[in-house]
Amino acid sequence: MTKQLLPESAEAERAVLGCIIRDPSKLGLVLEQLSIDDFFYMKNKNIFNIFIDLSRESKPIETLSIVQEITDSGRTQEYGELEYICSLGDHAPSAEGVGYYANIVKDKSVRRQIIQTAIEIQSKASDEAVPTPELLCSAEKEIFDIRQDDNGNVGIVPMFKAVGQRKKTWGQIRSGERSEYIKTGFNIIDSHYGGWPRGYVSFIGGRPSMGKTMVSTSMMLRSASIGIPQGMISIEMTKGKLVDRMISSITGLPIDRLHNGDDEAAEAFMDAAEFLAGQDLYVDDSSTRISDIENSIRRMARQFKCKVVWIDYYQLIRPNRRSNQVTADLDEISDRLRLIAKQEDIALVSLLQFNQMVDQNKVNKRVGIPEARMSRGSEGVYLHAALYFGIYRQFNYHVPSKAIGGKYRPDELANMFQPIELLCLKSRERAPMDVGLWTQLSTQRIWDPTDDGFKAPDWGDEINSRAYSNMLRPNPDTSSSVNDSTSE
Repeated sequence: MTKQLLPESAEAERAVLGCIIRDPSKLGLVLEQLSIDDFFYMKNKNIFNIFIDLSRESKPIETLSIVQEITDSGRTQEYGELEYICSLGDHAPSAEGVGYYANIVKDKSVRRQIIQTAIEIQSKASDEAVPTPELLCSAEKEIFDIRQDDNGNVGIVPMFKAVGQRKKTWGQIRSGERSEYIKTGFNIIDSHYGGWPRGYVSFIGGRPSMGKTMVSTSMMLRSASIGIPQGMISIEMTKGKLVDRMISSITGLPIDRLHNGDDEAAEAFMDAAEFLAGQDLYVDDSSTRISDIENSIRRMARQFKCKVVWIDYYQLIRPNRRSNQVTADLDEISDRLRLIAKQEDIALVSLLQFNQMVDQNKVNKRVGIPEARMSRGSEGVYLHAALYFGIYRQFNYHVPSKAIGGKYRPDELANMFQPIELLCLKSRERAPMDVGLWTQLSTQRIWDPTDDGFKAPDWGDEINSRAYSNMLRPNPDTSSSVNDSTSE
């Protein structure tokens, strides 16, 4: 397509420049909508750039100063005829209409970008050496990036514009329109960490069957209940099984009761299903390749306005091209997750599995304590994480004793409230603090000790952890039963 056929509006570009000359205070408004590259004609690009330079140097934006700047530059041919410059203010409409004309300029700019992007995609599609999944990812990203650029979020910007954007963000934070942290829904976590850091990737690790999915679904439900849209890319579990987990958590009933023909439980599950269907939650259980996952994250963030996107789990993500080194593949994946969290300005939280070293690791007489570099197959997790928690269930390794003698059986413990800790392995912005929560495994439910009406169970000296140091009581067999503790 020739340059003459590209979308443009010489009249709108001239009107924008003329409005600024009439009222230089409108430059700030225009800069929120346009960049220099949004102008089609080179002379208008250069004149707009002079406006920016004059403003930065606290010089007046008026015809005389503009002509002087052009003359001093010695490149008058790059700005058009002096007659054109001198007539900008005279032929401009009311300065109050500058936003309208800036929108026209922006619209033409976006259309040109779409055309140029389509040409580049066509060229790449003709190259048989580019794998189709990589081509699809690249094409979708380039289209999405046009939208992001439309909001002024990409490219090189002068510091004064970066400062202006940040000041605007501060105003939004102060007014409550925006937060740099996305709440987890657990007060004990949010009161210390603020929530998940926005624009970063965080990780929650655990050994198999330690409760990773249970933690993620509990946080999703709690956050959604306070109006925070959440997305889940479930590589390990089908969306149906994910729904089962959430329904069990909502009702407080084991999902087995539905499969066993319990009519009362079935009615409770149906009611909970209606509630769950109304939540701002989204799930993708088909994406496994990193390029597909990146696209899914973009759609969740942009189309469905998700503030937090979960991935279950990290080591199951497939690279676009496998190398001979699993560690290198995973390091690249973690870097791409970090990058997309930054680009989309969301909190990205990925679950991951720890290696077998955790099962033998002993700290302060407690076996099974995870450490930061025990994630299976990658160092990138520790390098890129903003928050990094390891899940620890003490009773999985140290089965508690009954006051009447003997140990609790797994089926007994599953119906009792037991400790589940989030051990902080890294915190980029806040002081590390381990978090003590409570769980009932049979219902996949997790409680915050500060929940209204929740009474922490009485495990006494069975629990050896700083995270529970302020809430420990005698053994449940010598006091009130754990099963009698109130829930929510």
